[in-house]
Amino acid sequence: MIYGDAGIGKSHLLADNAKRLQEAGHSVFLFLGQHLNTHDHPFKQLFDLIEYKGSIESFLKEINDRAIKKNKRTVIIIDALNEGEGKFFWRNYLLNFLNSIKEFDNIAVVLSVRSNFIRSVLPENIEEDFPLHKLEHKGFKDLSFEALEPFFNYYNINPLAFPSLENECYNPLFLQIYCEAIQEEYGMSTLN
Repeated sequence: MIYGDAGIGKSHLLADNAKRLQEAGHSVFLFLGQHLNTHDHPFKQLFDLIEYKGSIESFLKEINDRAIKKNKRTVIIIDALNEGEGKFFWRNYLLNFLNSIKEFDNIAVVLSVRSNFIRSVLPENIEEDFPLHKLEHKGFKDLSFEALEPFFNYYNINPLAFPSLENECYNPLFLQIYCEAIQEEYGMSTLN
């Protein structure tokens, strides 16, 4: 379970890792929470997205067997449990969803959720019934100001002209929007 503030880079992290896993030969299913728009069981919604007509058991057995044959893993990634209708249904279905998968050793599940939705999305008893390995994505919080240099170079912004927004700049989405606004407002040549 990856959690963090809005715009911190959770989706980007998951998409990059999905690509790397796929390139390494693993089977990867990447689902976006915004596409889960009903209160139906998550497997029904996921199956509708990939147009799978079989049962949960046959699907899990099939992707587990495929992973065994390839000597790899099948990874199911669901980004942003708090988006779409997920903020309303995951609390009721998450334990059942994870317990359906846990008997299949070659299937891994990676989930992400925005920090302020953890309590409303996760079941209260999740830690006792299904302890999750949780990772907080902190964006650029632990990086020095010099680590922002690729942003400045990309947007052709002089870092000396960049106002001190150290607390805000840890958020990659904020930083991107801010750099685009500065670039648009002042033009590239003004800041060089």
